Formats: sequence, structure tokens, C-alpha cells
Amino acid sequence: RAEPLDAAARLAQNLVRGTPVYVEVPEAFRILQEFAFWDVYYEHPSYFTDASLRNLLERNAFEIRSIETGYREQYLMVQAVLRGDGDPGREDGLSEPELARRRQVYDAALAFGERVAAQLEDWRARLADWSRSGERVVVWGAAHGTVARGMYLSNHAIDRSHRSRS
Repeated sequence: RAEPLDAAARLAQNLVRGTPVYVEVPEAFRILQEFAFWDVYYEHPSYFTDASLRNLLERNAFEIRSIETGYREQYLMVQAVLRGDGDPGREDGLSEPELARRRQVYDAALAFGERVAAQLEDWRARLADWSRSGERVVVWGAAHGTVARGMYLSNHAIDRSHRSRS
């Protein structure tokens, strides 16, 4: 697996000036804010905020044309072109809004682990309570979120004796 900075540099080296580029990656700040641990999975070895992805691309001679979020703000979608000037991009200091955004991301990252642990413990307690009271629980879903939650909770109060017989 390539590191993001190296991958972006190699991409820039293999394109000609003005080549349009489209990048779509998970939006990290939403994951941190919502404690959406189910959106952290092996297919995505790197996660970016709008500012960090902009910085990565601009440092590698890309001009950002647009950055938007899509799919309920789960992904960053970037349209860029390779600049022809060979300028590696801005190296100046961060603006006040960029510094504030960086602080928000930092604070969200610090809270992420604790909040995810609390969320999982809450679900473990619910499953244990339902199991003790004899209630059955059905978890339905095929999306990665349901699969991820199931993996984290798979050893807690789950009766596997009622499998589908298709």
C-alpha cells in the first residue's frame, strides 16, 4: 500500500498538465463526529477531511476545482486538474478558519475512541438485558454498518441456533 503523499506524487508525475482528476474518499470528520466506527474498514487505508485532502492534492501540483460531500456527507468528492507550473503548492501558514477546522478535527479524534467504546458497551448491555429477559433480537441489514456492528458484538448474547434454512 502506498502512503497518500507518495501516491499523489506518483499520480502527478504520470499525468500531463490540465489532466482532470476525480477523487472520492470517505469523509473523516463526519466519522469522528458521529463516532461512526462502522465506516472504518480495511478497504480504505486512509481517511481525509476536506482540508487534509485539499492540502495533499495542492502539495502535489493539483488545482482544486471543487470539493463536495455526497452520499449523506459520507464521502468527499474532489474534482481537480494537474497544474503545469510544477509548483508543489502553497507552503504558507494556515488561515484562521483552517486552524479552527484543524482544532475541530483534533478534538473529534480525541473523543472518537471513548465515544465508540461507550456506544459498544451500551449495545452489549442492551443485548445482555434482552437475553436475560428471554427476548429475541433480530439484526437486519446487509450494508457494511450492520456487518461491522455485528462483528463487534458477535460474542455477546447472540443465539446462533436460529439460522436461516434456505
